[in-house]
Amino acid sequence: MYCHLSLSRNNISFISFHSYFVLSLGFYVVAEVEQKIWSGPTVKPLYNYDKQSIGEILFGQMRLNPQNVLQILLPGLGELVSWAIRIALHLKNQQLGHEDIVGVTARNTLKLTSVVLGCLFNGTPMHAINPNYEEGFHSFGITKPQIIFCDGGDYEKIRRITASFKPTIYTMCDHIEGVPTILDLLEPTKMEENYRPETPILGGNQTIVILSSSGTTGLSKAVTVPASEIILDNVFSTIDKVFYTSSGIDWTSGLVAFMHNCYNGCTRVLNRKPFTGPEFIEMVKKYKITSAIMSPIQFVELLDCPDFTTENMNSLRLVASGGGYVSKQLIEKMQRVLQQCVLCNTIRELPDVVDCCVVGIYNERHGDVAGALVIKKNGSPLTSEKVVEHVRNRLREPQKQLHNGAFFVEKLPQNINGKILKREAREILKSFLEKSPALSSSASSSSVSSSSSSSVDR
Repeated sequence: MYCHLSLSRNNISFISFHSYFVLSLGFYVVAEVEQKIWSGPTVKPLYNYDKQSIGEILFGQMRLNPQNVLQILLPGLGELVSWAIRIALHLKNQQLGHEDIVGVTARNTLKLTSVVLGCLFNGTPMHAINPNYEEGFHSFGITKPQIIFCDGGDYEKIRRITASFKPTIYTMCDHIEGVPTILDLLEPTKMEENYRPETPILGGNQTIVILSSSGTTGLSKAVTVPASEIILDNVFSTIDKVFYTSSGIDWTSGLVAFMHNCYNGCTRVLNRKPFTGPEFIEMVKKYKITSAIMSPIQFVELLDCPDFTTENMNSLRLVASGGGYVSKQLIEKMQRVLQQCVLCNTIRELPDVVDCCVVGIYNERHGDVAGALVIKKNGSPLTSEKVVEHVRNRLREPQKQLHNGAFFVEKLPQNINGKILKREAREILKSFLEKSPALSSSASSSSVSSSSSSSVDR
């Protein structure tokens, strides 16, 4: 039997995401104490899902910017929409529709994106199962998909499990001689030039994807997701953003990431290898990742990396964690780094700023109170007051202010690789504050909930 999962705009499924948005970006939540539910702001749907399918919407959006780099796979790129059309045409030629099922159990690849899009274009529900969770393969026995896409390494397992209903199995990679492959479906056809996606037969209640529950209370269950529960608009995944999550299409976070990626045109970084903190840091530095969704375990691993610093995370604006508990201490550590990134980039907006470093001086009442060391251009009339005022005007959140002021220096403390030495920078800031008793006293007594701050011109 199937379960129905509601991914509605106020649903508790997003409690970890929304609660972290509050901590890092000032988004509000509503807490219903009796029901023990935290919910985010209500978002009205942009489309009428009774008359337009998700596939039709994504098809139109993705054709608006055909040259935009939608996904970066380590390594490689591809023609996602053209491939998706060819896959959708194949499904239609096989007479598969909204009452049929396509199974997917494969790791992230560009071609996997086209398979998912092909299913959405044709209006055929896709049943996604994590390829690393073999216990979940039994769910295919419930939905009995007519076609299954899998990695070559999992082919024999899938073939044995589905022997009773014998679906056609296509390998996505690590192809096996004599076994159909995804490449067989990607050859150009005469029909694709004028192709249009299918309109939903059952309106917004039509199932578009089937996920699997985590299996923590027994065997995993098939969970249907209708089109009406999908949220396409998201302010954190606009076309100029770069997004990362290691989640596959079989998880809620992976499905959400996929939809935002295709609809909003943000660039998504894909990686087939398991998550590691050091590799994520290198990806942030190389591809200028602006937002990421990760599990609590990944969250902890990242925070434990010695290279998880403001300098290395310079482009990162949002890290959301869901699916488990993250301690307040770890969230505060993440906040510190992200807020310092935001402050540094805001200060660098000033044309007379060459470079800067933001560090916090611990205060028992308010935690880390931020101050900045700034290098300005020779002969620049820029003052510390102007730096503090610029930050105050650009960032409204009280905790993202330079309550410890801004001080000019000739150089920043760095190691031989050019990385800022935060401990030394903190000591320099302390020395400035000790020479400026009025500022030091003001910073220690002012509340971070206040919008005012002080500065000294040096």
